[in-house]
Amino acid sequence: MKRLTLVAGLLFGSAALCGLTAWRVGDAMTRRADAAEATAVATSVPVDVMVAAPRDLVETVRVAGTLRARHEADVVADVPGRVEAILADVGTQVRKGDILARLESRDAALQVEQAQASLAMAEAGRETALRDYTVAQAVAGVGGITDAQLVAARSRSASSDAQVLQAKAALGMARERLADATLRSPIDGVVTHRATDVGRMVSPGVAAFVVQDLGALELVVSVDERTAARLQAGGGVTIVSDHATDIPAASVRTVSPALDAQTRKAEVVIELGAVAGLLPHGTATAVLLLGQRAGAVAVPARAVLEGDDGAYLYVVDGTLARRTPVRPGLRDGEWLEVDGLPAGATVVVAGQTFLTDGGAVSPRTPAPTPVATVPS
Repeated sequence: MKRLTLVAGLLFGSAALCGLTAWRVGDAMTRRADAAEATAVATSVPVDVMVAAPRDLVETVRVAGTLRARHEADVVADVPGRVEAILADVGTQVRKGDILARLESRDAALQVEQAQASLAMAEAGRETALRDYTVAQAVAGVGGITDAQLVAARSRSASSDAQVLQAKAALGMARERLADATLRSPIDGVVTHRATDVGRMVSPGVAAFVVQDLGALELVVSVDERTAARLQAGGGVTIVSDHATDIPAASVRTVSPALDAQTRKAEVVIELGAVAGLLPHGTATAVLLLGQRAGAVAVPARAVLEGDDGAYLYVVDGTLARRTPVRPGLRDGEWLEVDGLPAGATVVVAGQTFLTDGGAVSPRTPAPTPVATVPS
């Protein structure tokens, strides 16, 4: 009996020991699973996401520039002289050829009279020489003079012709000098600057007046190489200014085919009409249209990163981030068109700096429902 009791006790203790061991093993496995799950949660990167959706995009660039008159002319004297009379002032509307000022011209007028007298004498001498040559020809026909005398008469007639031409040229130059004493407007426009007065000397090459055609203004801006490559003559432009409202739509007139050597920018000339409140040498801002597209798949520009192999972003696939190459297109404010990304994809828009391809993510905000902005 004692032997049976001992055997039973041994069997019971063994069973209890096995049960305790099994419980400990199960508990250890549960702890390991919980630890692995906690580690996975701890190593996932918190990110913000959104769903890419179609949008209507209009890309523009704002550039400040300087206004100028499309036609502007400096009125300068061709000869030095003292101003005798002023016939136009700042604000005077003038036509091409109108007199703005006169210089003292007494000496020039006397030179014209002298040249006229010289021309009259040369013409009289030509008539005499021509008559003598005609007579010499008739006398020579009957043997009254020698051949040498006939040749001399012909030479005097030809010389008199040359003297007349020389006198005419001298008269033309004298009249030119007299005309130079009158300053005239070379274009239609308005006198916007006067730098002389009666009694003052003017010098060649120094502007005495400035005439501008205010009926046609231009806005000159400078843009970078990328922007210049996307602009074309005739492209639409919106002009913004604090000094004028209801400015009509403008257009690009020219885009310089070369960059400035110092600024590395290209000059763009924008054609305007006459706008009340806008004046030459003032400033205005041009809103240049670079492109527009309806229904383009777009994401916030901050979602797109640049790598050695080009632009890319991260698309959430379940709980993993997939590195997806894209090709950026138009940019409208904070929205950037991306080719290579289907509409409806869940895109990481913040927190992607520490992501790697295939890395675990835990979105901090739920992906919003995509809202299409394409007009119906």
